[in-house]
Amino acid sequence: GVNKKFCGPAYCITGHKLNTSGWLAMPTDPDTLYDSLDDRVPAGSVLLYATGGYDDCAVFGGATGMSLKQRGVAGVIVDGAVRDVHELRGTGLPVPARAISAIRFNGRFAVTAVDVAIELRGLAGTVQAMTGDLVLCDADGAIVVPGGLAQHVIEATERAAAVNARMKAEVMRGVPRIPVTRKYKPD
Repeated sequence: GVNKKFCGPAYCITGHKLNTSGWLAMPTDPDTLYDSLDDRVPAGSVLLYATGGYDDCAVFGGATGMSLKQRGVAGVIVDGAVRDVHELRGTGLPVPARAISAIRFNGRFAVTAVDVAIELRGLAGTVQAMTGDLVLCDADGAIVVPGGLAQHVIEATERAAAVNARMKAEVMRGVPRIPVTRKYKPD
């Protein structure tokens, strides 16, 4: 599932580490916000899951992944750890994550808000996202496009893809790569 391309409108959730001593889980009630994801995340959307930098324990697992796949969710991006990787892959739901852990989050971490603005760790710094932003993900990574810019970005991307296709066709016909690149390089 990691190399599968997916896109859709973001549905954002966030959570934080519970005040525990080390790896010891504290007694807690069920995480009702996490458990409500099955009913909240709209079909076709991409669940963006912010953890505030928490990587110690898995915050997402196979049962939830299976349920979201059945609901028609396009993908899940977890800025933290997941578990049940084999089960998640079996669902066909792409779930790129920062880490993997066999340890459950119960009593260690809690979802604190859904359908809110969040911050994720990105390659070049913090990425801000809101429910409704456009999320595009492939094997190279993911981008979040603010909802108001989505149409402009889609049009620019389609133009760039057309130029890239022409460049590739010329190289496949035997034209050297450097002259092709220079020919199509924007001024």
